[in-house]
Amino acid sequence: MGQDADLSGSDRDPVVCRCEAVRVGDLLGARDAWAIDSLRQLKLLTRAGMGICQGRVCGPLLEALARGWGWDPTGALASRPPARPWPMQLARGTDEGGRADER
Repeated sequence: MGQDADLSGSDRDPVVCRCEAVRVGDLLGARDAWAIDSLRQLKLLTRAGMGICQGRVCGPLLEALARGWGWDPTGALASRPPARPWPMQLARGTDEGGRADER
């Protein structure tokens, strides 16, 4: 288990989304302060589920919290691919022949 997990009960505000360091208290505070009524709104305001894993790790917990609050979490954490794929040469900064870009 990671260092965030404390099973002794002393951690009263556990981390839900490790990628974005969002805790249960952050979710509750945003829900109450902004009168949020959907998981999608909560995600957009707190960034929970928007980190590098795209909700693959924290998604089930976020959906369980949403259901507990009476929300329908269907589709709120759907991962979306990039608008279009990038060629690896562009990502590495090389041209089509494999030479580094001259800038």
